[in-house]
Amino acid sequence: MNMGRVRKMAKERWGELNHFEGFWCGFYKSPQLTKSEFEKPIRINFDQEIVLINYFDSISTFNWDNMVEANEEGEIKLTNPEEKTSSSGVYILIIVPGKISTREEAFNRIEEISGTLSITQGKNFVKDYITSSFYFFDGNGRVNSIPFNPDVFHKPSVENENLKKAMEIQMKVRDIENDEKRSKVKLSLRWFYKSLSEDGVDAFIKLWIAIEAIGKDSFNKSEDNLKDIKMKFRSIYSEFKDPSSHFQLGPLFSLRSNIVHKGEFVNIDNKVMRYLECIYKDLLDYELKMHNQEYSKSCKENFEIDVLKYVKN
Repeated sequence: MNMGRVRKMAKERWGELNHFEGFWCGFYKSPQLTKSEFEKPIRINFDQEIVLINYFDSISTFNWDNMVEANEEGEIKLTNPEEKTSSSGVYILIIVPGKISTREEAFNRIEEISGTLSITQGKNFVKDYITSSFYFFDGNGRVNSIPFNPDVFHKPSVENENLKKAMEIQMKVRDIENDEKRSKVKLSLRWFYKSLSEDGVDAFIKLWIAIEAIGKDSFNKSEDNLKDIKMKFRSIYSEFKDPSSHFQLGPLFSLRSNIVHKGEFVNIDNKVMRYLECIYKDLLDYELKMHNQEYSKSCKENFEIDVLKYVKN
């Protein structure tokens, strides 16, 4: 089976409906299934979606090295439009009808169905996410959704001052006399690192764990969850009358609570993630009694951070 046949199948089911331009397709690879188990494709019809399970020789997607640029005529293009091809194997295609503009709604539905299949078929069934694409019913038009590309961040620095600070941090951690406090700082560094390999909600939660690990001295449930962090920010930013409000610590905690306790999926801007990283760095400097770089202040001023737009009343 190839994507031409998939497009034909989707058009037969939804092509006559005027409110659909085509379909979104999420591609997952199931590494433990083999070609011999699939004499013919397995098709599951949900209410408005199709799940197709089949062996494919390959799935084409766009290279992560792509950057968007405009030429002298103002045309937008990819700098490296060559396709790369994934290896052969058994793929699960989750197909959702819609329009290009319904991307978020379609992705939510693809994740819901992925969760359902993982419950019933086992967690390795939709294990490896490959890509998502929108296919028009007519012609060969396709729009690829390129995964989050970490290369958009600035090139890492190897300047001596930064390397010296890395050494200073490790020496300061080593010299913490209180075993529990030293352990918390070490844990926070590990959670900070783990957050860097994620994006969106997953990155936010892991980074918030790092912030609480280093920022909270007490985990007494009867106390204000932000009490210790607020106190430390008052010391770091003593020039502000109310640092907690200025740096929106309350709304950040509300966002965390909405995700953890209400299960909300929030499309968190990369600027907010960078801001959270700055809050963590400020707390790390405070905890290790290092010269404070006022990371949060600089980030908030440069990127005009407003957390309130992510917090529902």
